[in-house]
Amino acid sequence: MDEEPAYLAAASDAAERETVPRALVIPLWPGTSSWSSPYLHYASLYRIRLVNGYSPAPPANYRKNVYEPLRSANRGVLSESQMDWLTSRGIFWLIFHEDLFQKKISPFSGGLTLSQFLSNPRLKLLRQTGPVWTFRIEAEPAADRPQYPEWPVIAPTSMHEFENRAGPHVEVGNDTSASGGMFAKLKSGDEPAVIPTLRFPCLPESSLLVRARGTAKIRATLRGSNGPSCAGSASIEDNDWTWVEFAFGCSNYVEASTELAVKSGTADLDSAVLAYRRWNPPPPGAAIFIPAAGLIHAGWTDISDGGVCLRADWDPSSAVLDGPNLPFETGVYEIAMEFETEAPSGTDMGTLIVTAQGTCDSETRALTIAGEPCRVVCDHRSNLPIRVVFEYSRSADMKIRGLRITRPVPTAHP
Repeated sequence: MDEEPAYLAAASDAAERETVPRALVIPLWPGTSSWSSPYLHYASLYRIRLVNGYSPAPPANYRKNVYEPLRSANRGVLSESQMDWLTSRGIFWLIFHEDLFQKKISPFSGGLTLSQFLSNPRLKLLRQTGPVWTFRIEAEPAADRPQYPEWPVIAPTSMHEFENRAGPHVEVGNDTSASGGMFAKLKSGDEPAVIPTLRFPCLPESSLLVRARGTAKIRATLRGSNGPSCAGSASIEDNDWTWVEFAFGCSNYVEASTELAVKSGTADLDSAVLAYRRWNPPPPGAAIFIPAAGLIHAGWTDISDGGVCLRADWDPSSAVLDGPNLPFETGVYEIAMEFETEAPSGTDMGTLIVTAQGTCDSETRALTIAGEPCRVVCDHRSNLPIRVVFEYSRSADMKIRGLRITRPVPTAHP
């Protein structure tokens, strides 16, 4: 592309203020990623100085002085001190590339990063052009800032398997009902299972969901590299796999490793997933609607309704929507993807695929046809996370509003 109005907005705003345009671009990489190439192209068009960019051999102090202090911005977290650090160096603009957000960047979808930026009282949205968003960092919180919607469900980007996290002396068992067919068996006195540092950033409202069984008291401890440790405990007494929630209540953003230790009894630990806010799957007879903006997605967000817009000439002919990747109780679910398109009726828009994470169960698929509802009925035989993926055909532009997941009341048999 030969122009990018969102970058132009930063350059024009700087010109009005008679200052040099300097910006931080998100996603922020350690300096060697080619994903930063679009930043450099657009910055060169409008003569914007970037605090981050690309080099096959970045300066030795780049990671220490730029990447590490600011990497929390990839999760949408910018503290007062971080913003003051930026503005003291003349860096007043933040540019976010929604469609360049990769799973490895954050344990949550890019929808959380965008939502955090929109709700930050010191960030003023100057321009959105498709997937590129430009904000100005203000000196003080704005009193009359607009209110933007928050997405009720944020998809996690990964699930952690405890058989891969247990120490060398911890027993590992096989069970087809476990995620991946394996689990770690821990008893009191065993070394803890560890989810390693830097893949588990804790946000104040997040919690760790652990699939476990047995009779035990489990203690989970966050050991932060840039903050104090905090811990939570839970007791289980169940021979079937159940999900245990550890809400740590951290008041500040912290990057941490997570240790799970059995304080008494014996527990089988299967898998873990990070949830943003408390997760409540639908009970029988109820339905939930999950806006597409909170799921892992390509395209760009329409903040008026949380839908995601896809462009046939730009977005990939592959998975463009992925989520919710959170646990659901066993049972039958109807999963509908609500969408709109101006394509002629009968146009093949892609395929909706539903699976249970961590299993080899067969997929449930449905063609997505313009002018027709897109629904899948899924017999979920475990309480593992449900993963819904939409593979885009690129036959026409479309907008995905979100997923409506309904759990019917079980039919009584005589």
